[in-house]
Amino acid sequence: MKDKPATSEILAARRQIPSEAAAEFLGVSLRKIEKMRREGDGPRFVRLSSKLVRYRICDLIEFQEQHLQANNAGLNAA
Repeated sequence: MKDKPATSEILAARRQIPSEAAAEFLGVSLRKIEKMRREGDGPRFVRLSSKLVRYRICDLIEFQEQHLQANNAGLNAA
């Protein structure tokens, strides 16, 4: 039986961080995460106003998990 996550763990995962911190978390540039957001290819985000965007830690982790690769099989050689 799995233990329920502690409330503090849930709050930490749902914590919102700015685009700069989200880019650093993912290991990409700020310009790259902004481009991904515009094109709809990036992680989910929270738009608090027309100029204020935040990312939840849990959404960044989910984005990483969705792009996890086991190996390079099937990728074209450059």
